[in-house]
Amino acid sequence: MKNVDTYEIRKVELQHTCSVDDRAGYAEQATHSVIGEMLKSRFAGQGGGSHPQEIMQLMLGDHDVRISYWKAWRSREVAVEYAKGSFATSFKYMFLALGACISGLKHMRNVIIIDGAHLRGKYAGCLLTASSQDGNYQVFPIDVAKVYPAAQHCACIFHLKRNIRTYFKNKHLSYLVGKAARAFQISEFDGAFDKIKKINASCAEYLIEIGFEHWARVHFTGKRYNIMTSNVAETWNSVFREAREYPITHLVEYIRSKLMNWYAERRKVSQVCSGRLTPRVKEIVEENFEVSGGMLVSQINDLEFDVKETYGSSYHVNLCTKSCTCFSFQSLLIPCPHAIAAAIKEKKSIEEFVSSFYTVATLASAYADNILPISNNVNASEVKINGEGEEVAIFPPQMKTPRRRHVCSRCKGRGHNKATCKIAI
Repeated sequence: MKNVDTYEIRKVELQHTCSVDDRAGYAEQATHSVIGEMLKSRFAGQGGGSHPQEIMQLMLGDHDVRISYWKAWRSREVAVEYAKGSFATSFKYMFLALGACISGLKHMRNVIIIDGAHLRGKYAGCLLTASSQDGNYQVFPIDVAKVYPAAQHCACIFHLKRNIRTYFKNKHLSYLVGKAARAFQISEFDGAFDKIKKINASCAEYLIEIGFEHWARVHFTGKRYNIMTSNVAETWNSVFREAREYPITHLVEYIRSKLMNWYAERRKVSQVCSGRLTPRVKEIVEENFEVSGGMLVSQINDLEFDVKETYGSSYHVNLCTKSCTCFSFQSLLIPCPHAIAAAIKEKKSIEEFVSSFYTVATLASAYADNILPISNNVNASEVKINGEGEEVAIFPPQMKTPRRRHVCSRCKGRGHNKATCKIAI
């Protein structure tokens, strides 16, 4: 066609002139770059795309081309690079903290859960995340990279119990460790720990070496509230599981997009909540209210009460200091059944004694700020050191593929296989 770079085909001869042998090698034209170009649309956006096995089936079913697993893997890498960018050109050591997360942090309880997630991209690495928990017991990502060495730190009870089962081969020990860790009273902790010592003295020594203050709530000098495991951070890490193999820039965008959606959804929830308390804490208060029935309440002084349970145990409740000798009230900042019974006796509102951390107003304040999209026109190629404007090229780390260690299928030892195994079993 005149004056344009376009050609119009008016006539075509579809009869093959090449031999059958030549035509049989058409699959060789399906290189990983060609296949990657064809598949790039499958990897656009936030989806994880197809796995190598699926790519092999796709090429055979749609194009009658058989490819190896290795070619499918390389094709997938090319498709990811076309859709999400190159690892080498986007790799950076970086720190990320969104303004909305920083603003919302002051409305959280003072417990931060830190966890690392291994990245599966070309240059591997680790994504370190920090999270908290809002007043509705939901994950609140913070994304900070600063460690406070003077802060009290604790072990995850789930991982501790798993270690107990692995090292000492006793599920009941694991149960007792969990019971001791969650105890609110010293007497309750001592009872569980005495049983641990009787069953396995080595396990007791192991727990002593860790330090009671690092795993038992009753010995912790700060407040752990209900947060006894790292599930908050684990949940957050599982959200971006499929994005771990993406280039850094796309991984960051994936996280930003997820947080933007979370903030919008939770902001709507806080707007439609009825009552003063968040839905999850409202359920806890109602459960404690049901338990409080039948308790005998005797007044000691203004806002101080002696509360007896139906089976005889007695507890001292002080509504002024929001405390109870069961220690649940002051630990969780939610009225225990004894405190609720005392509040009913005094004709006080039960919700009045719930911490402001668990109110709908605080929940709304935590998600008040917006997380905005990042423009594609932002130039991220300039790097300034010490404000001097010097451009610095940041290169990926030197990576070596780790050597594969042979494991014997017979004795599970390393360095040999079943055929050469000489271990007597």
